[in-house]
Amino acid sequence: MARVRSRADVNDAIDAVSDGQKGPQKLFERLNERLGRVGISLPGVEVRWENLRVEVTAPANKSKATVAPHHSTGNANNGAGACVVGGKKLPQLPQLPRRRRARRQVILDAGSGVLRPGRMTLLLGPPGAGRSTLLKALAGQLIPPNTPNTVGGPKCGASSAAAGADGGAGLLPVRTADGLKQYGAIKYNGLSMQGDCGGGGGGSSSSKPAFDVQRVATYVSQTENHLPELTVAETLTFAAQCQGSEFIPRLYELLRAREAAAGLSGAEEDDADLARLLELARGPDAPLLTSQHTARMLEIDHVMDTVVGNELLKGISGGQKRRVTAGEMVVGHAQVLMLDEITNGLDAASALTICKALRSTCEQANTTIVATLLQPSPEVVACFHDVILLSQGVVAYHGPTERLAPFLRTLGLAANAEAGQTMADFVQEVLASPEDQAKYRLPQPPPPAPQLAWQGLKWISPRRMRQAFALSEVGREAAKQAADEPYTHELQDLVLHTRQRTLAQRAAVWGAVLRRETRLLLRNPAFFVAGLGQILLAAFLVSTAFVNLDRTNDDGANLTMSVMFFSLMSHFFGGFNFAPIYCARLQVFYKHRNHGFYSPLAHAVSSVLLRIPETLINAVAYSVMVYFSVGLTMDTGRFFIFLLNLVAMGVCSVTTFQLLGAVTRNDVATQGLGGVLLMINVLLSGFPIARTSIPGWWIWGYWLSPMSWGLRSMLVSEMTSGDWPPADAADPAGPSVGEAAMTLRGFQTEWLWVWAGVGYVFGMSLVQLVAQVLALTFLGPLQNKTAPEHEEEEEDAAHVTNPFIAAASVLGHALGNASRRLSGVYGHTAAAEGHSQYDVSQYDPSQYDPSQYSRESGEDRKGAGNAAGANGLPSTAEVELTAQQQDQQLHADKAKVPQHAVVVVTGGGSSGGSGSGQQAAAAARHAHAGDDAAAAVGAGMSFKPVVMAFKDVSYFVPHPDKAHQQGKELQLLNGVSGVFRPGVLTSLMGASGAGKTTLMDVLAGRKTGGRAEGLQLVNGQPKRMSTFARVMGYVEQLDVHNPQATVEEALMFSAALRVEPAAFALMAAGDGDGDGGAAVSDTAAARKAFVRRMMDVVELGPLARRNIGLGGAGGGLSTEARKRLTIAVELVANPSIVFMDEPTSGLDARAAGVVMRAVRNTVATGRTVVCTIHQPNREIMDYFDELLLLRPGGRTIYFGALGSRQTELVSYLSSVTPGIPAYEPHMNPANWMLEVTAPSAASALGVDFADLWQASARCAAANALIEHYTSGADTVSAAAAPKAPKAAADIESGAVGGGAIASVDEAVAAGGGSDAAAPRFARSTLAQLGLVVRRNLSSQMRNVEYNGMRFVTAFVLAWVLGSLYWNRGTKTDTLVGVMDILGVLFACSLFLPLNNMLLVMPVVAADRAVYYREKASGMYGGAVFAAAQAIAELPFLFVQSVLFVIIVYTTVHFEFNSAKAMWFWLYMWLETMFFTFFGIAAMNLAPVMPTAIAGSSGLIMLWNLFCGFLITRPRMKPWYLWAYYANPPTWTIYGTAVSQLGDLTDTFIEMPGGGTMSVSAYIKQAFSYDYDMRGWIVLIMIAFIAACRLAAYYGLIRLNFQKR
Repeated sequence: MARVRSRADVNDAIDAVSDGQKGPQKLFERLNERLGRVGISLPGVEVRWENLRVEVTAPANKSKATVAPHHSTGNANNGAGACVVGGKKLPQLPQLPRRRRARRQVILDAGSGVLRPGRMTLLLGPPGAGRSTLLKALAGQLIPPNTPNTVGGPKCGASSAAAGADGGAGLLPVRTADGLKQYGAIKYNGLSMQGDCGGGGGGSSSSKPAFDVQRVATYVSQTENHLPELTVAETLTFAAQCQGSEFIPRLYELLRAREAAAGLSGAEEDDADLARLLELARGPDAPLLTSQHTARMLEIDHVMDTVVGNELLKGISGGQKRRVTAGEMVVGHAQVLMLDEITNGLDAASALTICKALRSTCEQANTTIVATLLQPSPEVVACFHDVILLSQGVVAYHGPTERLAPFLRTLGLAANAEAGQTMADFVQEVLASPEDQAKYRLPQPPPPAPQLAWQGLKWISPRRMRQAFALSEVGREAAKQAADEPYTHELQDLVLHTRQRTLAQRAAVWGAVLRRETRLLLRNPAFFVAGLGQILLAAFLVSTAFVNLDRTNDDGANLTMSVMFFSLMSHFFGGFNFAPIYCARLQVFYKHRNHGFYSPLAHAVSSVLLRIPETLINAVAYSVMVYFSVGLTMDTGRFFIFLLNLVAMGVCSVTTFQLLGAVTRNDVATQGLGGVLLMINVLLSGFPIARTSIPGWWIWGYWLSPMSWGLRSMLVSEMTSGDWPPADAADPAGPSVGEAAMTLRGFQTEWLWVWAGVGYVFGMSLVQLVAQVLALTFLGPLQNKTAPEHEEEEEDAAHVTNPFIAAASVLGHALGNASRRLSGVYGHTAAAEGHSQYDVSQYDPSQYDPSQYSRESGEDRKGAGNAAGANGLPSTAEVELTAQQQDQQLHADKAKVPQHAVVVVTGGGSSGGSGSGQQAAAAARHAHAGDDAAAAVGAGMSFKPVVMAFKDVSYFVPHPDKAHQQGKELQLLNGVSGVFRPGVLTSLMGASGAGKTTLMDVLAGRKTGGRAEGLQLVNGQPKRMSTFARVMGYVEQLDVHNPQATVEEALMFSAALRVEPAAFALMAAGDGDGDGGAAVSDTAAARKAFVRRMMDVVELGPLARRNIGLGGAGGGLSTEARKRLTIAVELVANPSIVFMDEPTSGLDARAAGVVMRAVRNTVATGRTVVCTIHQPNREIMDYFDELLLLRPGGRTIYFGALGSRQTELVSYLSSVTPGIPAYEPHMNPANWMLEVTAPSAASALGVDFADLWQASARCAAANALIEHYTSGADTVSAAAAPKAPKAAADIESGAVGGGAIASVDEAVAAGGGSDAAAPRFARSTLAQLGLVVRRNLSSQMRNVEYNGMRFVTAFVLAWVLGSLYWNRGTKTDTLVGVMDILGVLFACSLFLPLNNMLLVMPVVAADRAVYYREKASGMYGGAVFAAAQAIAELPFLFVQSVLFVIIVYTTVHFEFNSAKAMWFWLYMWLETMFFTFFGIAAMNLAPVMPTAIAGSSGLIMLWNLFCGFLITRPRMKPWYLWAYYANPPTWTIYGTAVSQLGDLTDTFIEMPGGGTMSVSAYIKQAFSYDYDMRGWIVLIMIAFIAACRLAAYYGLIRLNFQKR
């Protein structure tokens, strides 16, 4: 069988069968035609569920007990909680108080239903309806597959009526996991997914399922979890290799057999192209064929060689990543597809193409598909055969798509047809809430017409609608279908995968996993180089510090033991480097495990095996450098024993940290626990404390410690050699110097311990590997334990009541108060700070009429004369202020502002216009809750309207194909021009890859690389990013927020930092009239009122006190709520111009409508708003005034007004060239526009729409408008423009290469004046610091994962040290006692600070993404954030150091002297502070955490080796004295030693060889410790801390690892 070598050959083979079409229709038609000749049809899978119900343990309310919203109303009276045994109902036990226990909440009550093969079902419902829960349950993904069935209650198959009689309390709990209980039965073709139930009576008993549900059904989640280093092709091909099915080979065998029996042996020759494709599908290149076919269907075949990427690695776009997520599951040939929001981030044309391809696959391949979509267009909805309407976990409708609207009409509910509302938008909103449903009630017809269903009801709830559905004709048909016999097919075993995978198939999967791990290793050379560099540094230090050790005395023997000990410890450090990567990849593993890609054993073994080559290389390099330099025994066998022990310790470190990662599933906890294990291994290795000195209660730890076994093996191998002379020259047969030293330290000297040590360490690695496999098998991702958002009202939400949080905020308040005292009255501080570069006089309001854009939408458009618009704007009859009165009001407001404040427009757009400005002024007075509150967005706030004009903007990036296009650039934007004006809402649209987000990033100054050209003006002046950020808001696609903050806190933080207090002071009653305190209070109250109003606008009010969280499995807000928060964070900043990158992405139609109403009314206040948008429905499209349409390649194909109901756009495109498909009134103009201008359509017509635009009259009119706003600036820009540099520059920092973007800033700066001196930020530096510190302190207090771990580790480490060195502090009269005291001081100075350094790194890495966004938004400077990082740590470091010192000091029994105790605590506090700040600095200077860990670990080893403990100062080589003095642990040990022992002049110890010496004299002679250095050491430590802070500051200010 020939093997294809390239993807191009596979493409050609697919093209030959599909006639060049990317969809699957042609392929399946030809396949089915051939199968049909011999009577074969493709088998399908019917999904049937009975009494499906899911419950979750919800957190108990703290303030009141509320009934779970999904329980039936009769539960309170029908004994829902009673237990029935033998037909008798036992007395119901009294309920515990609801405040004291968690509640069982029903999140899904789907009843019974059937999904037939060959039909595609659309699952619709409002947010929180339970759509994802239903999809996961039906796909077998809700409960982990290995969870056993729990039997109790009635047997399987209990009737639905019986189940409903008691509210579901007696249903069979099928499976339970992570607080979820899933009741009922799910069957595929009549076969139970969970297996047959055992007998009743309790216990766990079930037979094995008859099929592998993981291979039959697949669930495509909403989240994108991929390995960013892999390309799209590698991701899809790997998925195909792991999910490889024998379906096609077995089907082909059956086909050939029947063709032979029917005498059709020539079928292969009749269709050679199909035969070749089938041959490929059966051969070794089947995964390549499947992945390429899937990529074509999903339209991502053009990015197959691009890495997936993440926030730090530039890769494919968000929409393409969404399709990769879908393709990864589809390539497995699963017959049941559960697709969760697969079109997010796609334009309407792409979404329609994919849905058409899915329908074709569904019908031709007999697949069962259920999909949830957000904002589907009518054309997309038409692709689905059936619809399931779900709300509050209840299935209210399940039937044909075309019968849904008539069914709802029978209930008196109908869509707003006049507004162009789609059926999908209507049904998702009609069951969202009573208020939403009321908008769709049909009027009651006069008698004798029957009364409509909603009459007399607050609303038709989902349960009432389900009851009505059951009585309807379509409901009865559905019930009849559910009662029919299950679907079966003669070939169903082919798709149900009833056979287990063969050994060859399992081996192929293992091979694929190993190849993937190898590829990942090769894709991360920096990680490997960093680890190798760390080891080489350690080897260099050891080989140059311990040169040719003397074997004739005890000192040489002790130094040899130090070399062995340090060698093992340096290799154990290697595990820290990979731990963050391992934890980050666990999410991908869990996804693959749950879908049966590969086993946990394969993942664990491959991840360990691929670390062995790295470990081996490191060990060899280290051994070669160290073994011979130190002068160890020149014996081949002993050298390889030394090497083997290092390899064993490296492998043990890898398995240790991977086990910790698999158990904790969190990088912070893994690093913390790893630090604890490192300390225990080191202390119990037998070197810091001799085995004979280890307390009896810890000796078990010595025998369990791998490091003790490894160290003993290395020491026996080396120190029992014949190269060591006798310890006593008079006794040549006696023990050698090495053996005597080992015996003194408690080490055995028999040779058997050499191989016992090697075997034990490798055996411990194997045990840890097995434990890792078990953890990966039975543990899943950390789940979101937060209660559903709709469940908690605002007063029930968790809020800051912890007194420690209040105490932690004192420092932030103090800084804020200091800022106010220094800056003057709070309410007027920002008048000076708010001075802006852009002057309102630079734009001419008379050149445009904003009123023409303040159009009504929907059904209210017809009555636009005096009626209010649907978006909440007042009618002209409501306008009370004339232009003259508004102008007087403006001057009155200006009089209240200090003379140095900016001139602003309050509440409206143009002070001289009578359109939107008057409307906004009226809107401010008529604002109220709900939709009307949206009309007041920004009303009453002072701001300056902004006109942004840009001309011939181009953008270039280095060519991604560096191998063949070295030095060349790829152009993403090509001469784009336009103007964005106040009161005008502009939509930025285009096909995928057109450059929409790129253009927005360039205009907003968010690009961190590349080269931009062109002219950009703001109110007639060149754009200067330092001040433009002050008046700009930018809503990004990614919702990046501080996870510990609440919703209200995030908004208050943004408003406080980005809006001058003077703006809020003008809103406050009596601002400036009272004393300073009153002004402060009024300003704060006005700010909070404004934020509250914004929360009402975007419907975040009920979530005000909810923690934002990390999202997804990390808990916190849902995707939809996070998107609304992202928008609100920018709107509360009172921007003059707002850029929004896909503000409706990830939102359903109702939420998108809420957001767009807020956006529309923001525009009505005179602000400038620009949005990129992918799939706007008709209603959302009506909100936009102008459109800038781009085609792939970054060229303009339309710019101008849309017109009423987009008539201007439709008119232009309909007449631009012959052959354009006609627009029909029922169409969505956005979808039609994208379809007719798609690259495929342009190719079919043989035209370039960009060239047609350039030649059109509309383009000339648009250019005239652009010229009006850019005239006069071209010559200035050109004169000042330097030559464009060839290298890419950082546009965000202002160093933009090429053209006017860089030069205009230079021209303005050169011109001087007040504008050039305008402040960058809205608040003073001290005010910024106070606010950021307060936020950080609050976040720190809530970050239990971080602070809890470091306090626990401090407690554990302290008790470990205290119990190991119990009462040693009193043993100052012996040399061994003094050395033990120095040993505990060495351990204290290293392990707790090291643990802090490792714990803080993941926190800093997470905060850095938030910092990049907030810094780009102009909230604060990098120095402020760097200072706040340190200040927020101080209280916690203080408490941690006190806790640690109290335990250690008292258990070790140091001298109970207050002065000595305070000195000890001071040094430990400074050391802990230094290492914490060192971790922060390392993370700020490194792009990723492994690099930071590897770099910092190298310094840790350097400091550990030369801190004066392993090698004392007098014995140190002269060339390493710098490493001794530039060493923070040196000074900590120095300080603690002299504070405890330096004054013991009257305590004498006996020295080896005779004689005595005072303790004070001994430590001065042996360690060069001077008692008089105590105070100087404090200053030295403060200098080290200051150096760390400077490094952290440099990393934040000068380095930017965000790639855009």
